[in-house]
Amino acid sequence: MRIDPKTEQECYAGLILPAGVYDFEVTKALDKTSKAGNEMIELQLAIYTDDGSMRYVRDWLMGSVAYKLRHFAYAVGLVTEYEAGNIEAIDCEGRSGKAKIVIKKDEQYGEQNRVADYIVPDAPATATPAARPAAVPPVPRGNAPLAEDDIPF
Repeated sequence: MRIDPKTEQECYAGLILPAGVYDFEVTKALDKTSKAGNEMIELQLAIYTDDGSMRYVRDWLMGSVAYKLRHFAYAVGLVTEYEAGNIEAIDCEGRSGKAKIVIKKDEQYGEQNRVADYIVPDAPATATPAARPAAVPPVPRGNAPLAEDDIPF
């Protein structure tokens, strides 16, 4: 077999996404316990790039990283579950949204992509109530005569 020898950096260069905001979908979610004994959800995210390629990135949702947990819930439509105080792994699978991806250097594994945060979509602009139209006078019923000014058209 003929090969093209590569440096360690070259081997992993195509696997690391540049830092930025990407579309994602949760392909797997597992209820787990952290090393500290706290409940958490381990996520496997499919990260989609503009060129149509896809990479997997793992993330962990924990109560100790409150902003990330809240942002995830709001980003993927789990607001009701979040506000009720209970999100399960099964609730997360198949959900999608946008995530801020960064590059972290790990002593053991080198550079890796990590989720820095989840992007909460802008809330619909709060519509200011339109000025209420003037009330249309009721159309007289029965035999009452109509004044010319009372004709509604």
